[in-house]
Amino acid sequence: MTEIEKPAAPVPTPVKPATPPENSAPLVSTPSQPITVAAELKAKGSATGAGPNTIVFEAPKGNGRRGANGILLKNDPAAAKSGSTWTFRWTRSQSAESVQMIHPLGRGHAIVHIDHRWIALSAAAAWRDVNWRGGDKKRVKQTNAFDKVFPLKDGEEYEVVSRLSPGGAHELFINGVLVSTGHVSSTEPLSLESAEKGASDFKGEGLPLKLMSGWAAVIIGPVDGGVNRASDLRYYPSVVNVGAAKR
Repeated sequence: MTEIEKPAAPVPTPVKPATPPENSAPLVSTPSQPITVAAELKAKGSATGAGPNTIVFEAPKGNGRRGANGILLKNDPAAAKSGSTWTFRWTRSQSAESVQMIHPLGRGHAIVHIDHRWIALSAAAAWRDVNWRGGDKKRVKQTNAFDKVFPLKDGEEYEVVSRLSPGGAHELFINGVLVSTGHVSSTEPLSLESAEKGASDFKGEGLPLKLMSGWAAVIIGPVDGGVNRASDLRYYPSVVNVGAAKR
């Protein structure tokens, strides 16, 4: 009887190693639908296209400048547990003060301050304690790309993405480039009261003097000459990898 030849064992085809994403995000990204907060928010103007559950308000003067405005988004308190992402396009020039993004964190709030020269973080219990002075720059670590982006140019529009994780890790992207990281630990509910208890330099119909857990906001700083404007303001109730195309 002739022995039946066994078929040769298949030669495995070499598998090319998976290439890690070039721009993988250090923060955990979670699918989320954006909340359209406003079409535009500008100093010496107001908000246009304000979305539901928002309050438009006037913010305090500062450094001889006026016309600051903000918009508050009233989220569910549970939003503070999943992190948050703010996105918008920002244009400023001449004497325009910073733009501030208020993120919910724990039972309180963290503030991200962006000037055309610097970035800062704060976790003050009262807004008056930071005002337009810029918060704490020591909480922020600039990336190698920072000096390629800053100082920001007058009149140029920039894509801003600010992400804060549930644990307080922060990342700021400008035009898709990661320019800074930072961390905020313990927070308190943010008070908008002035030095005189019960009074405030913030003005808006239905605006509370203390923000609730989960609430978020953007404040456009005052100007003398020039512009300070944010457009297409969107909020994600989670940490999302949006607008972070370059690292």
